Amino acid sequence: PFFIYVCLTALLLAGCAANAPGVKSAAEIDQIEKIAGDLFLEGKMAEVKKDWPAAITSYTEALQYDPESDEIAYALAKSYLMDGKNRTSLMYTKMAVRLKPVEAAYWQLLQYLEEQENRIDKAAEALEMYLKLKPDHEVNHDLKLAQYYFTMGKNKSAKKLLLERARDDHSTAEEVANIA
Repeated sequence: PFFIYVCLTALLLAGCAANAPGVKSAAEIDQIEKIAGDLFLEGKMAEVKKDWPAAITSYTEALQYDPESDEIAYALAKSYLMDGKNRTSLMYTKMAVRLKPVEAAYWQLLQYLEEQENRIDKAAEALEMYLKLKPDHEVNHDLKLAQYYFTMGKNKSAKKLLLERARDDHSTAEEVANIA
C-alpha cells in the first residue's frame, strides 16, 4: 500500500508539473531555440556588414529567448565593443565568462576590457585565467602579464614569469630576446 501511495503521488505531481504555468513542452522549447538561433544568425549577418546596431538588436533579442547562451552573450559583447560601447561590452563579457568559464577567448576579451577601464588588477586576473586555459599561448601574453605585475608593484612575480618563459625549451631565440 505504501509503495502504491508513493507511485500515485509521483504520477500526480508529474501530471501537475506538466500542466503548471511556466513549464514548457518539448515543442515549445524547440520553437524558442529555433527563434534564438535565427536571431543569432541575423546578428552574424549584420556583423558581416559591420552593422553593429543591427547586430546588437538581433543578439539582444536572441538573448531574451536563450538567456543562458554564452555564445550569444559573447557575440553581443563583441558587437558592443565594435560599436564603441566598452562598458556595455564588459557587462556582456562578464556574463559570457559566468556562463562558460572554461572558454579562453572570453577571458581574453575580459582582460582587454578591464585594461581599457584601467583596472589592471582585474585585467591581470583575467589574463592569468586565459593563460591557464590556453597553455600554448604566445609569448606576448606573458609579456603583457609581466607588464601588469610591474605596474602593480609585483616585481618578483613579473621577473619569475619572464624567467620561466625564457627558460622554456619551446621559446625561440627571438622570444627570449623580447623577454630580455
